[in-house]
Amino acid sequence: MLTIQQKVQILRRAGVVVPAQPQMAGQIDETGFARTSLHPRTWEEQINALFALHAIERATRSLQQGSSSDGTSAVIANAGPVLRS
Repeated sequence: MLTIQQKVQILRRAGVVVPAQPQMAGQIDETGFARTSLHPRTWEEQINALFALHAIERATRSLQQGSSSDGTSAVIANAGPVLRS
């Protein structure tokens, strides 16, 4: 199983816009104020969702390249949005 950081690297290499990793809530920043940010678990869920969509997109492309002329590619082509930056 891939770690979150490995998934982030794969997504970035593929050109997917990845949200920045949040700082831990409650940490003090350089101005002396407490940071409030996205919960790390929520960020991980976003990365997992992006990675799942990326995997589906790759599988779709692979099926399109290997599909026969029986109309399968027309169905696959409408599988969903492309997540490119």
